[in-house]
Amino acid sequence: MSENAAEYAYRAIIEAIRWGFPVYVKRLVRGAFLFRRDNGGKGVVFSSWVPGEEPSYRYAALGIEPVTVWKNKVAKVSVEGALLETYPFNVARTAGQYVTLFSTFEADVWYRRLLAAWRGEYRLAESYPTIVAEAVSRKGCDKVLFFPELSDYALLRGEAVVAWFNMFAGRLDDVEHYVKAAGLLS
Repeated sequence: MSENAAEYAYRAIIEAIRWGFPVYVKRLVRGAFLFRRDNGGKGVVFSSWVPGEEPSYRYAALGIEPVTVWKNKVAKVSVEGALLETYPFNVARTAGQYVTLFSTFEADVWYRRLLAAWRGEYRLAESYPTIVAEAVSRKGCDKVLFFPELSDYALLRGEAVVAWFNMFAGRLDDVEHYVKAAGLLS
């Protein structure tokens, strides 16, 4: 296999950020990544391989320690090295193990958002609250997705989420700067 687990894990991390996951990421040595947030929180996550249920594939995984059984699968990779699937929601689950990065509640919110996005549990929003309309105009968004099970709206510019709005909390999470820092927006 030409690539190491870190290359596949990085793809899952970038996919999570494309969906608005609010972390800055920096590659470190030996398959490690530094996650950082604007609130000063930071943590290092480590990539490794986990065997698949069948010999034809394995998983790239992330954990908060280099050697641990507490890993989260973030990518499924064939033995030939083809990326079969990414699991960006598990990036949130791993990052949530650092309380300086995310509270337990916030980590759960991001896990649910990323899982719903991965599953395609959304529809194109035809109408939305005024605060969302104002953000769409201000941020130059192309489309808005509604996640009915979460009562959330995702505001997209191109293929990247630049903000999330939760109807229940009435809160708009501006994540554009994280997405830009990952090189997903110009």
